Amino acid sequence: MKVFWSSVLPALTTAAICLKDTVLPVCGGNFKAYNSTFLPNLLGQWSASEVAQTAAALFPLRAVGCSAHLDLFLCSTLSPVCPGSNPEGVLPYLIPIPPCQNLCEMVVSDCAGIMEEFGIQLPELFNCRQFPDSRTQPSAACIPPSNPSDPLPESLIKWTKTEIKIDPAISKGLQHQCPKALMTSDPSKTFAGIASCEKPCDPMVKETRDVTLVRMVMAVFCVVSAMISSFSIIIFLKDRKRFVYPERPTLYFALCYFIISITVLATLISPEESACAAADSGISALFSGWKSSQCIATFSIVFFFQVAATMWWLVLVLIWGLSLVLDLNLDVIESKGRILHLFAWIPALALTTIAVLQKRISADPFLGICALDGDLSSFYFFSLLPLVTLTLVGLITFIAGLKKLLCVSSDFGSVFTSAPKLEQFLFRISAFSCCFLIPKIAEEILKMSFSSLAPLLESTWYHENCASLGVPCPLGVSPNEFIEPLIMLLRYVFFIIPSWAPMVWLANGKSLRAWGINSDTNSAGVESSLEDSSLSSSQHSRDESEIHTV
Repeated sequence: MKVFWSSVLPALTTAAICLKDTVLPVCGGNFKAYNSTFLPNLLGQWSASEVAQTAAALFPLRAVGCSAHLDLFLCSTLSPVCPGSNPEGVLPYLIPIPPCQNLCEMVVSDCAGIMEEFGIQLPELFNCRQFPDSRTQPSAACIPPSNPSDPLPESLIKWTKTEIKIDPAISKGLQHQCPKALMTSDPSKTFAGIASCEKPCDPMVKETRDVTLVRMVMAVFCVVSAMISSFSIIIFLKDRKRFVYPERPTLYFALCYFIISITVLATLISPEESACAAADSGISALFSGWKSSQCIATFSIVFFFQVAATMWWLVLVLIWGLSLVLDLNLDVIESKGRILHLFAWIPALALTTIAVLQKRISADPFLGICALDGDLSSFYFFSLLPLVTLTLVGLITFIAGLKKLLCVSSDFGSVFTSAPKLEQFLFRISAFSCCFLIPKIAEEILKMSFSSLAPLLESTWYHENCASLGVPCPLGVSPNEFIEPLIMLLRYVFFIIPSWAPMVWLANGKSLRAWGINSDTNSAGVESSLEDSSLSSSQHSRDESEIHTV
């Protein structure tokens, strides 16, 4: 690797840092001036691990002690000394002091024989012509040969002044550098504006307790959701005749959210293990694409049943609306149950398959599940567009059915007087749709806002952690954008709250009786009223017949 200490380094050090914990042991132990290290070094290395690897490759030279000046030369290039507490010069072009040319030449002269004997290829680091020559340039700032016990000249332990101009494009490109643990060969992966960089596993929040709060609240909501959904399923198993069309889609809707709730609860047991790759250097990357079979599995389950639940809501509305508008008999609709299943499950399977094949998968650092990645195209195509399309179709069908009822009512009097069961079903399907659509729309709005805030959130995290990661810290005012815990919590609550919609059908006396719970005498009237509100297929058909007869 070439050393361009006099030209490229000023650009590389646009946001240089000094670290006390990354000094090479040989430097900190032998030279008084070395109490901190300037990064990047003269090789352009930003991390302590890279510096240590290069030093280890040159260990044979130190082992044989080929030159008394070898340690000083290696320290001045691999672990440049930082300035004192009163730096001088013009910021932000911070340049470490390089070794003098004669120091390099003395080391090469002393160690050339050893290198040749052991077959060690002369590293580019030992190209002495690249360093300033204090013999011909007395004013050049460089580290001369000296004894280890002697401190470096005070004039050298300061920032030097430079007027080198940097191409704006280069300067902009060097503002952020991907930490080694997050690097990937996939150029489509970006983090904080850096291409080929994975997202870190750390949630973008100010306090870690906010993450704990979100996980605890979501665990409670998922337990409640699983209980509500399982209640619907058990009621069906106890009274199969109750869930006939048009109510049958609510059963499959509950089944979808039961599986979603259980999946989220399973990942909440160990979110980091479910969402994060193994950490090699104190930081781990979020799983994305096909990197984890567990991630693909959780994504497929959650995404598939989310879409399927939306499809079953649409089936519920379509059955009600079309049975009125097209005078379809519900018994005929029930006989076509297989077609309805294909209509609900196949679009969900198709969207899930396409998303997996296109690797539109990214882990969620809060819940541990895997969901659609943060790319806007993924959000629009796989999330927003399907929801908007299905919602519009459902609303149009609902309005058409409602219009049919209102027309009959205006022409022949209140249709609800002759068909009270239809009125109850209209109320329930309206309440069910509101319980489902309002949280879904709110979730989409919050997801869109988080997608637009992602660059700022990632840049804030980068500024907060750049020093500890050994990457350049950009100059200027650091962004201070964090996710509000309440807003993040609302997003996840809106994600799971649609599972409560089946309670619209289950909160009645018939459900209590199915569980063997008897109401007392005072509540008998209420139970009877609630029981009457249960609409069977035959009752609904009779109500429709009354409308058509009128």
